[in-house]
Amino acid sequence: MFYALGRGVQSGHRTAQGMRAIKNFSPLDLFPSVWLHAPDTQSIQDTGGRVDHWDGQGETPLSVTANGAARPTTDVVSANGFNLLQFDGTDDYFTFGTDTIGNTTLFARDNESFSVFVTCRFSDQGYAIAKAGGNATTQQFGIYLSGNTDIKVLFRGLHYVVKSNYVKGDMITVGVVWDGQSAQGALYDQINIYVNDEPPVVREVGTAAEETSQNIVIGARTNGPGFLAEMDLAGVAIWDRALMEDEVQRYIGYYSTQLNQGLDFTG
Repeated sequence: MFYALGRGVQSGHRTAQGMRAIKNFSPLDLFPSVWLHAPDTQSIQDTGGRVDHWDGQGETPLSVTANGAARPTTDVVSANGFNLLQFDGTDDYFTFGTDTIGNTTLFARDNESFSVFVTCRFSDQGYAIAKAGGNATTQQFGIYLSGNTDIKVLFRGLHYVVKSNYVKGDMITVGVVWDGQSAQGALYDQINIYVNDEPPVVREVGTAAEETSQNIVIGARTNGPGFLAEMDLAGVAIWDRALMEDEVQRYIGYYSTQLNQGLDFTG
C-alpha cells in the first residue's frame, strides 16, 4: 500500500467507494494529455507484427512512431491475457516527434506541472521513457532500469534510485509527479515518485540540466538513441498537471487489476 507524502499530493484513506471507483475506472476518466495502452490492439498499426504507429488517446491524442527495423513487436507477449509491446533492447524505440505534451515539456519549473507514468516489465537495463541527451546539461527526465535491480528516475541531471530490489520480469508501474509550486532557491523541492503501491519517494530536483528541445521517446534515452530498454510495455500516460494522490491510486490500481499484479490499495 502507499501513503501520500509531500506538497501537491492529496492524502486520504481508501474507502469502499474509492475501491469501487477503481473497478469501474478508465484512465481516460482522469483526462490525460495522452495515454498509450498496449492491450488496446485497435490503437496499434503494424506490419508483420512490427509496430509502425501507436495511437494515443486523451486531451492531446498524440501518436508515437517507429522507423525501419527499429520497431517494437506486438501480439507476441502478454500479461494476464492482455497484449504488451516487446522492445528488444537493441534498436526498438518510439518517438513522439515533439518535446511538448499538452502544455508541458517535462521540465521542473514553477509555472509548469506534470505527471508521467509507465507500466512495463524489464528484461534488461535501459530507459522506458526519456527526454535526455548524453551529457549533464541535457539530462532532463527519464525512468529506467540501471544494472540488474535499480529502478531509477532522472530529473534535471540527478539520478535517483527509487527501487533497489527490482526483479527482472516483474511488472512495475513507475510514476513521477511534479506540482509546479516548489521552485525556489538552489534546488527544486520536491517531486513525488511512485512505484507500484509502495509509499511515494520524495526527492529534490537538481539544476544541472537545462531545458532541452529533444524529442520525448519511449524505450530509449533521446540522444542517439542510446540506453535502449529490453522490456515489455503495457502503457504510458502523461498529464500536463500534477495528479492528486487518489488519482495516482486509481491509475496504478487500473493496471494492477488488468495485469493481475495483486497490489494492495486497501490501507
